Amino acid sequence: MKIAVCDDDRLLTGEIDGQLQKIREKTGISFETDIFFDGETLWEAIEKNGSYDIVYLDIEMKNMDGITVARKIRERDPYAILILDPEKFEEYFRVAYKKLTSLEDRLHFEFNKRLYQIPYRDIVYMESRRRVIHLFGRNGEEYRFYKKMKDLLEEISHTGNMFIRVHCSYVVNYYYIKSLSSTE
Repeated sequence: MKIAVCDDDRLLTGEIDGQLQKIREKTGISFETDIFFDGETLWEAIEKNGSYDIVYLDIEMKNMDGITVARKIRERDPYAILILDPEKFEEYFRVAYKKLTSLEDRLHFEFNKRLYQIPYRDIVYMESRRRVIHLFGRNGEEYRFYKKMKDLLEEISHTGNMFIRVHCSYVVNYYYIKSLSSTE
């Protein structure tokens, strides 16, 4: 798990880093922590190295404020967990960790004598074409496997509202939807 702490108050970032170390000692949860002192540096790191699982952001910072960075992060990664309140950091961290581990559920399938495990959070949408499911991932990859759409829906029903059937042949991951209307 990757965590970013971004605040221009060096004392507060030190306190949050200390809280994270205590959480690590208490729980045994393994994670990496990166500290940033402005939103622009954080965003550059995300563009270069990819997203963080949990991001603590101060709202008011120089160069790029926390709200602007949060908006950019959300556009890039709908699953990143953003924390803006330092006083409830430990409580929010526990909730975020539970959410992250539950999102790691995977869809298991076999195609051409090969087994696959794809995290639900990496599935953008699935399409059924004559009993062949075409799965499209968030990095542009495509997988195929044999299954009826009805059986697939039953298998993924435990994910709650993560997947929405928008057509008899399409299931879309809710977290990748930017807008909905009555016709599209």
